[in-house]
Amino acid sequence: MILQAYSIKDDKVGFYAPTYEQNDKLAIRVFQSIYKDKNSTISSYPADFSLFAVGSFDTDTGVLTSQTPKFLVSASSFDFIDQHKAGDDNVV
Repeated sequence: MILQAYSIKDDKVGFYAPTYEQNDKLAIRVFQSIYKDKNSTISSYPADFSLFAVGSFDTDTGVLTSQTPKFLVSASSFDFIDQHKAGDDNVV
């Protein structure tokens, strides 16, 4: 099975060790779950964190293939979405 490799970039520190998911949508969901944890650093400083696709990993052969990091989403975009959802609750 080929898993995609993802890395969170902290603008203050650099890239973190990669994690592996089946596809971009799942990786974004996991990243958003971390953001929603109010005890996480990502939740405290969303403008500093972004998710990138960085390669793939073949679970059958053990081959890890890198790629030029491809930007997927910033944590601050979740902050923007959450603020607008909260505003929707106030609509009569």
